[in-house]
Amino acid sequence: MQRSLLGLALCGLAYWYYLDSRGPLRAPGVLAPDAPVQAAPPPELKPFTLRDVRVTPVESIALTARVIGTQRYFSGREAGLSPLDVVLGWGRLSDSAVLSRVDFAQSARRYEWRVYDPALDAGYVRTHSANMHMIPADAAIDAALKSLRPGHVVTLKGYLVEVRAADGWSWTGSLVPDDAHGGALVWVEHLDVH
Repeated sequence: MQRSLLGLALCGLAYWYYLDSRGPLRAPGVLAPDAPVQAAPPPELKPFTLRDVRVTPVESIALTARVIGTQRYFSGREAGLSPLDVVLGWGRLSDSAVLSRVDFAQSARRYEWRVYDPALDAGYVRTHSANMHMIPADAAIDAALKSLRPGHVVTLKGYLVEVRAADGWSWTGSLVPDDAHGGALVWVEHLDVH
């Protein structure tokens, strides 16, 4: 009897996890046609301290993109600042019909892809997707980031940053969306989820 209840509980937990990990289903079509916009940060924006590290804004960033994948991190110094990586796509990589022919995987703060459509080359995937290490500006943005699932469309504004601690530890992300696999370190000040 106890084994049956335990088995039932585990099945229920697995089903809940499956439901919780699904995002909205999207019909074919481009949902986010435009590339991210980057610019110099405003001159009045100075470096600031967050959890004993100095955060330096390097460029502003604004984008609307489709969530392709998310990966949570729970341990390590980086996870204290950025508990979530999000792979985002725009242009044809926001289209369900195209994404059905590309596999993405995330691990160790990197992302990889494999293209199954000869009409879509790896160069296009590299220039129309990005792995972003998200640093939430406040608790509401943290909660919104953690609620993201593949299929969501996000509008985000913030800054590409670099961080440095007094003991010499530092973390600098990519400043270009077509960084091969690594990722941008993004201070997220505004996030809308659709």
